Amino acid sequence: MLNTACVTHWAQFLQYLGLGLMIGGMLALGAFTAPVLFKMFPRPEAGEAMTLIFRRYDTVLIIALVMVVLGQVLSWLVNGCPFAHLGQLGIAGWVRLVVFLALTVTMAYGTLVVSPKMGEMQTLENFHTDAAIQQEFRQLHTQSEKVYKFGLLLAVLMMFSLSFAGGGGCPVGFAGGLSGTEPVSPEGM
Repeated sequence: MLNTACVTHWAQFLQYLGLGLMIGGMLALGAFTAPVLFKMFPRPEAGEAMTLIFRRYDTVLIIALVMVVLGQVLSWLVNGCPFAHLGQLGIAGWVRLVVFLALTVTMAYGTLVVSPKMGEMQTLENFHTDAAIQQEFRQLHTQSEKVYKFGLLLAVLMMFSLSFAGGGGCPVGFAGGLSGTEPVSPEGM
């Protein structure tokens, strides 16, 4: 017999750990590391260092995202999948579902599309001298900042929704009566 409470706790653990890695890393890099590097070193050297740091952190972000998604899937397996009953989710369930999906897409886009493109641009031979490349890089950098800030907001909202979700932490509010406010007991499954 499957111990649903145990699976739910593992799902929550994976999600909290993944979200913690996302939130902590984004705050540490954006609020501390980048400002210090750009204050201490010339812009080209600081930029190269941040690129190396972000390449490593993107790997952490991908692992963290996999943890959040895996935790979410485990939760759906135990508590029911909301996609089968979209009309019965309720407002809180819809909000949590949208936040989860937006977080997944945002983090995947930032780590798999934007960051690699910025890294490629920095390896171009004429990166520091070509004004057009510099302009494109600045636009991409601005986009990257927005993606990561939005991802940070979504990760915080997701963590918040996990803390207050019904069903022993069912992140999309699909537990028991589908409203997101009714706990699911192992006997009720």
